[in-house]
Amino acid sequence: DITKDLVYSLEDKLRFGQKMPLIVLTDNGSTDEDIPALSQAEAYGIDVVVIDHHYPGEVINGKAEVDEYVSGHVNPYLVGGDSNLTAGVLATEVARMINEEVTPEICHIPGIAVVGDHAKGKEVEEYIKIALKDLTEMSRKYGSGREYTVEDLHKIALCMDFEAFYLRFMNGRGVVEEILATNKREIHRHEKLIDILYERAMEMIDRQMKAVLPALKTEKLDNGIILSILNVEKYAHKFTFPAPGKTCGFAHDNIVQKYGEDKPIITIAYGPDFGVVRATDAVSEKFNFNLNLIVEQLIEEIPEASLDGGGHECAGSLKFVEGLRDRVLTRFIEIIKEMKC
Repeated sequence: DITKDLVYSLEDKLRFGQKMPLIVLTDNGSTDEDIPALSQAEAYGIDVVVIDHHYPGEVINGKAEVDEYVSGHVNPYLVGGDSNLTAGVLATEVARMINEEVTPEICHIPGIAVVGDHAKGKEVEEYIKIALKDLTEMSRKYGSGREYTVEDLHKIALCMDFEAFYLRFMNGRGVVEEILATNKREIHRHEKLIDILYERAMEMIDRQMKAVLPALKTEKLDNGIILSILNVEKYAHKFTFPAPGKTCGFAHDNIVQKYGEDKPIITIAYGPDFGVVRATDAVSEKFNFNLNLIVEQLIEEIPEASLDGGGHECAGSLKFVEGLRDRVLTRFIEIIKEMKC
């Protein structure tokens, strides 16, 4: 992607005298995986601003490794926070700092973002209250007059995921604004669109779950962790919504509903050269589970797997060479089994 963007930017500079662009990365850019692309952009004098809430690795004096290559870096971990202040929250607050006049149009977006990312905390609850109040008021003025609930925020977040899957690299202008209800005076169209997209998304999720749930292997380990494993290569529909990451999430949610959110539950979905991991907060609280640290351990123990990945403490992914998949997954499961309260 960086090569394509550089080529287009350099062409515009040479042909039309345009300045090199300011690049703003949201919901990614904080980890060492991003350094190759960031360093290449820096070599051409391109300013890059990262707005992310993923674990950035070791933080020293408020800085992470990527700070050497970016002009600005917004990440809660840099100031002792965690991933519960999601990228949607951070980007909204940065936008408000730049231009406070946009607040009425976007004040509800953090509430959608935290619900969609399953964030928790006092700030999260406040953002949800703001979103529900604002959307309800706008619906009464310009829409169907509905009383918005947290479930409605879930629906909006799911519809955004659903449409993003098909938009891929298109910017989706005109569609994204309607899904996120930033055009408040046209909220009636947003409400109709959400109803349509949500029904389609749920049909495809139900179809996927009918395929994967019978193949989901669940066992309770000796240490009390409930571990579920799913081969999405064999038992999930490919190239359609939901993608492997979301499929793992929905399968994980199904197990959580069965056993309870207070139970230590880990779900692993894997393909030929990747794995997706979801875990309840109870695993982190009781066993100090941190996916990023496990990834670092695996990289050190199995260097020939060319492994990388990570994400949040309780949600993320692994990438490795296909030939060593079984070894990587076996060792990952061993680490989980060795965990103690």
